[in-house]
Amino acid sequence: MRSIQAAMVLAIMACAPAEAAERLLYTAEPGFVVGFRAANANEAIEEWVPKGETVQNWTRMLTFQRFPGLVQRGRTGPELLDFIAGRIASVCPGAKTTAIARSIVLGRETATLTTRCPRNPATGKPETTFYRAITASSDVHVAQVAFRSVPDAAAEKKARDYLASVVLCGNAPSDAQPICKAK
Repeated sequence: MRSIQAAMVLAIMACAPAEAAERLLYTAEPGFVVGFRAANANEAIEEWVPKGETVQNWTRMLTFQRFPGLVQRGRTGPELLDFIAGRIASVCPGAKTTAIARSIVLGRETATLTTRCPRNPATGKPETTFYRAITASSDVHVAQVAFRSVPDAAAEKKARDYLASVVLCGNAPSDAQPICKAK
């Protein structure tokens, strides 16, 4: 079973063509393996879990999603995160969210959000998820670091630092950055 936050994001998708020239760049977290990968006209998703865990039974999870054509349908990364923030309480009683922080990274609108579910009704465990959404010219890309626990301050910092390292490369002038050319 996916994290409750990933499931909520799926609720707003609609069919649209993919924009193949844009790609999310991230590094594999040491000790993590791909637990699930799928793509269709609505979404591309890749979920990473610690080796020996599954996407049904995990302690930490990295999720990378792409929502083709979401921008043409009037949704940006910050709006997607706003939707998640607005829905979290309906799927997790007592959930809390941070304010959505917006910035421009490599010339693209980027937003971050943290959600804290004190007890996921499906698992009985707490779930904390850190999000980074990047608005591309057509698509919205979302990277997540999730914990099935209440992470300590060091784990939270590591999650935020990891998400800060995730970048989008594609057709924009800012993609002349060395990081985009090197990969």
